[in-house]
Amino acid sequence: MTALGVLKMSDAKILEKVRKLLAMANHENANEHERDTAMRQAHALLTKHGLDMVSVENHQREKIDPRGEFTHEDWSIPWTRGVRSAIAKLFMCDYYYGAKINGTRQYHHFVGRESNATTAEYMSVFVVGSILKEGRSRYGHNLSPETRAFGEGAAARLYQRVEQLISTKIQEVQASDGKGLALIDLRTSEEEGNGEFVKDWKIKKAVSRKTEVNAHAYRAGSEHANSIGLNVQVSTTQAPKQLN
Repeated sequence: MTALGVLKMSDAKILEKVRKLLAMANHENANEHERDTAMRQAHALLTKHGLDMVSVENHQREKIDPRGEFTHEDWSIPWTRGVRSAIAKLFMCDYYYGAKINGTRQYHHFVGRESNATTAEYMSVFVVGSILKEGRSRYGHNLSPETRAFGEGAAARLYQRVEQLISTKIQEVQASDGKGLALIDLRTSEEEGNGEFVKDWKIKKAVSRKTEVNAHAYRAGSEHANSIGLNVQVSTTQAPKQLN
């Protein structure tokens, strides 16, 4: 059996395990600890999966783990986009937000390898829900000014943590087996591939608006983000953009 044949079989098993872990993480009866554990295990598998993919040619990767666009509907609160962007970066994906469904929900799009993009999609729902749950427990309502400030603080801190994790992972991999440069090349290739995938989409840059927020709630959100479980996956992506 060829090396590629072994890799295909290995990847198929990895993707199946990831799907089962995601199902566990998003089961309605799972508690937060069980969800966090399942997400960590899925993330660890995908990290190894990414390392294995370093040795595979681009056209072969498309057959093993095809690139695609994965969409779900969820909260349209602006700070949730920052959370999704951070998680997309964690999993070598690009994140875009699409049309609104109503006053509180809209479509969200993750572009990347099937294994990474579906995991980012599931994890974003879990993390956003976790932040909202904590915000409600403190401030009484999803859409209160304090909960909004709490969410913005959490989103900003999550993005900082992701960037720190990326840098740390590169250093660890380089020190352990010297594959750091290969991983950088893989991330660059994935970023370019994701960009090529969406080149014909109607995308416009989001306009940032400065607003005053409750400083105490913002700091509380930032502190809460430190307790959200994140494992290490290295990648690069752009800030979120809007689909017409």
